[in-house]
Amino acid sequence: MDKPLTNDQIYVLAQEASKKGEFKFFFEGSHGYACPLDKYTPAHIPTDFSRIIREGVYKLYLQTKDIKVITDFKQAVLDLLNGSTVQIWIAYSICWSQFYNEHDNKSPFTLMDEDLVKKLYEVIYSNEKELKSNKEWQGMLNNDGLWADIVFSNNGLKQKFGIGLI
Repeated sequence: MDKPLTNDQIYVLAQEASKKGEFKFFFEGSHGYACPLDKYTPAHIPTDFSRIIREGVYKLYLQTKDIKVITDFKQAVLDLLNGSTVQIWIAYSICWSQFYNEHDNKSPFTLMDEDLVKKLYEVIYSNEKELKSNKEWQGMLNNDGLWADIVFSNNGLKQKFGIGLI
């Protein structure tokens, strides 16, 4: 297992991804943007979604106050939603973290507007069959693949905040 990145390293990656217009790759943990989980995090995911948002995107926005950080964040999510089944699941996971942070007053900006939530919902449900059959990442031990992970995490939002994404 790769060693987890420091918060400063994550911030540098966020700066690079922003400069190059590569938030999509940053969110996927691909093209040199991997942020491995620490050994105590019980998840099988390609990158540490919550840390890259908190220590990367949020800090970059707070340092620059550049609205482009928010628009690039949203565009990366939309690009992922137009991708493969795994990319759709990554987009959901990124949105889940953002939604959680917004409702827990830990996000310096609002991203999860009605249009984005509606698009996420539509894409998730139109790809339900493919998500159920995909056994990658968090779907590897679930009979219903990545779909089961989405349902499980969405139920966590409903329990904590009384509202979910799907």
